[in-house]
Amino acid sequence: MLTRLTRRRLPPEAPCVDTVRITEIRRLAHALRQSRRELAANRARLGEIVTELAPGLIDQPGLGSVAAAQVIVSFSHPGRCRSDAAFAKLAGTSPIEASSGQTTRHRLM
Repeated sequence: MLTRLTRRRLPPEAPCVDTVRITEIRRLAHALRQSRRELAANRARLGEIVTELAPGLIDQPGLGSVAAAQVIVSFSHPGRCRSDAAFAKLAGTSPIEASSGQTTRHRLM
């Protein structure tokens, strides 16, 4: 879709409003494509850094370079997380009670 927007042409006798609108649409589409390329390059570089700091971490199922980097930062120094439960709470995966009446259940933070 971005490619179609970047290739959009002005009608021969387009009013000034349409000229500005289409020109701006093309400019924004180009900017989005460039941002996607930069984001992909940043993720690749982040993956290299994570692999250097913690080999095999990205190989874990469901853990990409961004999440792996967050794990490294969150668990960056001894004493940051006193236990597995503290780490789960920091990660937002610790269960909290969400019971009502006779039903006992838990949900993630």
